[in-house]
Amino acid sequence: MMAFFFNFLLKISFLITLCASSAIAQIIVNNNDDGKQIQIEYELNYQMHEEFEKIIDKGISINILEEIKIIKERDYFFDKEIASQKNYKRIEYHPLIKKYYFYERSEKKSYLSLTELIVDINKKRELQLKVDKKDINNNLLIINWKIEQNSLPKSLQLNLKKPDWFVLKTLTYSL
Repeated sequence: MMAFFFNFLLKISFLITLCASSAIAQIIVNNNDDGKQIQIEYELNYQMHEEFEKIIDKGISINILEEIKIIKERDYFFDKEIASQKNYKRIEYHPLIKKYYFYERSEKKSYLSLTELIVDINKKRELQLKVDKKDINNNLLIINWKIEQNSLPKSLQLNLKKPDWFVLKTLTYSL
């Protein structure tokens, strides 16, 4: 009974988070012939939150975690995670030279304005995820873009209520 209650609370909190920052996005999933990898294409369609923009303009670097999960929803137990992948990104602003930098994998891109950076973030992205072909059907694909709270200064970490700009975007797609 207690496990059912906690699972119910977990699903409600996930639903509230999902509704607050989700979007039915354009996600395309392609299966390779070997059945070991799936290729995911998606667009983020993110719009900058003004508090997030203020923090970047102060010169604080922001570490972003891109988390891709395929989960199997269960009724009485916690959801089973079939596959997951984490990618780390970073946004920096150098006020002396007035340039924004976006670090992704081992690439460093520079921008003259924050809107150019957001336009580049919103471009179509391609990912490859290793998963068995038999595990793909009737599952849920979740793509989360969120700020790593531990990398922020302590004054921004001490918020008791998690601000809504910590989760940049959550995309879901049923396979």
